Amino acid sequence: GTLAYAGSVLIMGYFLYINLEISLIILILGGISAPLVEMFSMKVNDNLTVPLITGSIMTVALLFGL
Repeated sequence: GTLAYAGSVLIMGYFLYINLEISLIILILGGISAPLVEMFSMKVNDNLTVPLITGSIMTVALLFGL
């Protein structure tokens, strides 16, 4: 399940890269971090943790100029 999730996130990230010109590194970070956060969020609802943590990782990377 996690591998399929990672694949679908990376595919959608590619379409965002083409259409919205978002940095490819930012999208790859999001595509890798989202399934990892989902895999390791045990006690907290992953519908809350995945977007918050993944968005935070992508925002920090964007602030550092990646």
